[in-house]
Amino acid sequence: MAAVSFDRIEIRYDDGHTALEEISLDIDDGEFIALVGPSGSGKTTLLRTLAGFLTPSAGTISLAGEPIASSAGGTSVESRGLGMVFQQHALWPHMSVEANISYPLRLARLPRSERRRRVTDVLELVGLSGMEARRPDQLSGGQQQRVALARAIVHEPSVLLLDEALSALDEPLRASLRFQLQSMSRRLGLTVVHVTHDRSEALAVADRVVVLDGGRICQVATPQELVASPASPFVAEFISDAALVPGTFGPEGFYARDLPLSLPADRLTRSGRPSGGVSTGQLAVTPRQLQVSPLGDDGADEGAGAPEVVSSLFGSHAHSVELQWREMSLRGEAAGYRPSPGERVQVHITGGTFFEAAAGAGQDPAQEPAQEPAEVSTRQDPAEPV
Repeated sequence: MAAVSFDRIEIRYDDGHTALEEISLDIDDGEFIALVGPSGSGKTTLLRTLAGFLTPSAGTISLAGEPIASSAGGTSVESRGLGMVFQQHALWPHMSVEANISYPLRLARLPRSERRRRVTDVLELVGLSGMEARRPDQLSGGQQQRVALARAIVHEPSVLLLDEALSALDEPLRASLRFQLQSMSRRLGLTVVHVTHDRSEALAVADRVVVLDGGRICQVATPQELVASPASPFVAEFISDAALVPGTFGPEGFYARDLPLSLPADRLTRSGRPSGGVSTGQLAVTPRQLQVSPLGDDGADEGAGAPEVVSSLFGSHAHSVELQWREMSLRGEAAGYRPSPGERVQVHITGGTFFEAAAGAGQDPAQEPAQEPAEVSTRQDPAEPV
């Protein structure tokens, strides 16, 4: 069993800074967990605390039901039975591939025949059979990282820790290694904790994703749940590049505060437990929910108030478009048509998630626009989309 449990973990430094605060998380045996968050969110600190490089200021970490770390101390790094792969390969340049991989087994004083058997097995597992005699400088970057991965698993760890292990690699090599990593962890039944700044990577490989910010957990969910039901505006913005549009939401729909934009209630979802009546808050709209199309000849008179294209990036299925609409920046998609920077366009919003503001925050509900919610439009009249 290699289940991991964090119970109210905190990391506080002497200068008063709190790097982790009240972190509680249970990771199942054989589960692949990804930790994501902006710089300084605490994801690497959490991984290093599990590895044993940092001692918790409070709380307990348990592995297979046994405590391995607390403020009073814990199990030594080498005794935790963990494997770890860093962003940099950290291979010994003067050693062969076989010597690099077998180094942990030599420290454990395994017989030479057993070491060779295990090295042969893991090289086959990571797709490097026959390269035992090569030195690291004779390998590509991707091959070097696979050697580092082989070294981390050759001693059959209970948990594999990955600290930005794929971020230094170029695409499509990184994409290929994602498939190999996920397949390998499944075959070995490994529990994996993977720190990455690449959100698409986290969503692609993990069973569950842990989103952190400011040393706290914001949400723990499957990739599907995280995208479909973000727990907060921050999660929606960070994971899905959602634009956050301030406004009010009532029984008839959403009215934007600063844009000529309204949407019927049946097109939207509301996060949490709505308080009822008219609520002030933010509507999170992802790029996939914002479709961009040409303004058209009949919209020429209203073009001055329509969203303006800031940038337009090519995409195989749809082009990614950044817009400036009055004082707000939004991102959307254009299918079958690539708008040009500076062009005025129309938008069609297909959905969104409304997050109610905390009590006492935001706009007075009595100030919401009086018009009926209708199809979103770049014109002032929302009843006539262009």
